[in-house]
Amino acid sequence: MAHNLFLGRERKIGRGILSLNKLHEMAREALARINVTIDPSVPIAHLGLAEQQMVEIARALSEDARFLLMDEPTASLTEREIEILLKRSRA
Repeated sequence: MAHNLFLGRERKIGRGILSLNKLHEMAREALARINVTIDPSVPIAHLGLAEQQMVEIARALSEDARFLLMDEPTASLTEREIEILLKRSRA
């Protein structure tokens, strides 16, 4: 999952080879900004849809996005996942 957060930006965040420990640390920090705790070593495919959405939000915020436009982010989520997503995305 950590790789998904920084995909395509590896050169901007490190010189040469970026250590996996550093990548995981940065992923935890990005997720903590939106009060989400997901193990950075878990493949994105093993996360639920709400968690995947939160990873995408964390990715956008880690790029210092000032505006985040989401097209039907709740369409495939359960009511509980919708509550979590909306509560955390308001932060």
